[in-house]
Amino acid sequence: ASEPSGTLQVMTRTAMLEAPVLSSNVVAVSANAVTLTAPERSEQDPGATMEYRMAKNLAALETAAWQTSETFTMLQAQTTYYFQARYVSSTSAWRDSDASAAIAVETLTSAQSPTFAVSNVSGSAGETVTVNIYVDGNPGLAAAKLTVQYDSNRVTLLDDAALGSVMGGFVPGKEGTPGVRSFVFYTTDLRNTTKNGVLVTLEFQIHADCGQGEIPVSVTYAADDVYDEDDENVSFNVQNGSIHVVTSGADSHICGDVNGDGIVGHKDITLLIKYLAEYDVTIDEGAADLNKDEAVDLLDLLILRRHLAGWSGYGILPY
Repeated sequence: ASEPSGTLQVMTRTAMLEAPVLSSNVVAVSANAVTLTAPERSEQDPGATMEYRMAKNLAALETAAWQTSETFTMLQAQTTYYFQARYVSSTSAWRDSDASAAIAVETLTSAQSPTFAVSNVSGSAGETVTVNIYVDGNPGLAAAKLTVQYDSNRVTLLDDAALGSVMGGFVPGKEGTPGVRSFVFYTTDLRNTTKNGVLVTLEFQIHADCGQGEIPVSVTYAADDVYDEDDENVSFNVQNGSIHVVTSGADSHICGDVNGDGIVGHKDITLLIKYLAEYDVTIDEGAADLNKDEAVDLLDLLILRRHLAGWSGYGILPY
């Protein structure tokens, strides 16, 4: 018999998890969001986690980024999106699975007509109050020029306008005519945004000699000054607001500004969660009652989260 051959070392390949099956029966679909139905746990690796990705076409889906949440937001209304899922192994005994077969989901028509809306706030003579201009039902917007009108004999619009979450940039105009000021908004890449929420936050100084009553704050625009990435005009409804001058500033607030810093943002969500969990915190309860049912509860938290996430129908507060 011959001598033994030289030693041949072979390493077996790590087995790959089988790809999940992604159901086309999704949990929820709206004009701007889709929540997928999570596949069953992997029988081979029950501890494996799930990841999802999305794109507008199958070619782009191949290189789309993965995320752990089955909910996708900031989508366009009446648009088809493609989704995939995969298992991510919890142990070195398995490799991550291939992506599942893609499913197609079409988002719904926007529940809210395209709308620019001005908030209603209260304040006393001599106070500074915050007024938001909101966007809701946004079908796709690349640029807009809006003109704000108010009574300059009773209030002064300060130079502290703050850009909201909808557009990427803006140019605040100067007050050429008393009580009239224009603002230009645009996306930084000049592509459409379908975000809903605060377009701009304005600061008004109520004159010390201003009497009680309503001071209208309105928005107007020319048809050719609101358009999408294809330079097509986009028509918006307008809901005007007002500043209600009262004898005391105790009721002065802007809806959603739970911490009273003049901005409706994620800090307000954090503070509201602590309040509902009975932490020792102070909130503006009038501002936290987002549906004006005279109670601050979990429904208000849900509304605020959806408002800041840009859900259609939640762009204008109070809800």
